[in-house]
Amino acid sequence: IDGYAIVYNSRSELLWDFFEEIAPGAFYRAFGEDADVRCLWSHDTGAPLGRTTAGTLQLTDSEIGIQFRCELPDTQVGRDAWVSIQRGDVTGVSFGFVVDEGGDRWRNSAARPVTQPRS
Repeated sequence: IDGYAIVYNSRSELLWDFFEEIAPGAFYRAFGEDADVRCLWSHDTGAPLGRTTAGTLQLTDSEIGIQFRCELPDTQVGRDAWVSIQRGDVTGVSFGFVVDEGGDRWRNSAARPVTQPRS
């Protein structure tokens, strides 16, 4: 499977009562030497689909955003994911992350920008 996990400078879907806007460079550590990024089914750490350290998940940073390519495993979770995607039951992805101190700006608005920390 492949696509864009993140599109820069674009509002996310509504998350509870706010939107996120991801700035270019906010995920620079995902491309570092020690990076260990995982592609999970439904954010379940017990249901991995791919991993950068295993070479089964590739990430590419571009002007548009972060593109991913994941080689699905021949497991029940991988096969179920593939069937759901092919049927059109699953049409997008979401991502989880932890924001470093200083890496976001919380304003009294519906948009919450996520940026690269100043360090």
